[in-house]
Amino acid sequence: QGFAIMPKEEMTPIEDMYMEGLGERFTEILLLVYMSKNKNQSLRDLLKFVSKSNSDGESLFG
Repeated sequence: QGFAIMPKEEMTPIEDMYMEGLGERFTEILLLVYMSKNKNQSLRDLLKFVSKSNSDGESLFG
């Protein structure tokens, strides 16, 4: 019922799992992986944050 941030190289497509790219600011391409039917408010907030951060060019950690 949660989500994980995983290196892209470690993941293969899994039924009922959605994988969202987290941008290219990391040394590895990372994916946010979660069950599409378990999208709770915390995950929605994280997705909004990642989307905004990727679109405005700001650092996730700045």
